[in-house]
Amino acid sequence: MTVFFERLQQLCQEEGIDVSNIGKIVKVDNSPISKSAVSTGKNGVVPRPGTVKAIADHFHVDVAWLIGKRDDEVNPFSSIDDLMPLTSQEVEIIKVYRHASELGKMRIIAQIMKVWEQDQ
Repeated sequence: MTVFFERLQQLCQEEGIDVSNIGKIVKVDNSPISKSAVSTGKNGVVPRPGTVKAIADHFHVDVAWLIGKRDDEVNPFSSIDDLMPLTSQEVEIIKVYRHASELGKMRIIAQIMKVWEQDQ
């Protein structure tokens, strides 16, 4: 079993997703990822770069971490720029937003705007 597959299992477990269903959730060029592409990681082979990138993007993790080239999980949301670091709460809001449906995203924005207007 590859580091890739172990980390994929970990990420799926954290989100309550069955690894065998990842292809239904993550798409490469608008096509579902095949079960064989994911299961190759279980058999010691890392999937094609496009597949790995799509999975990393879905889970918001660094590709190098996902395939085992680095041990520290780099958070792509650690800062907008060097002058404005994000708090852990802001990172969580972004993660929730990214996983929400389009309707959910609209509701999140509406709630944030409502709170912001009340604070003004």
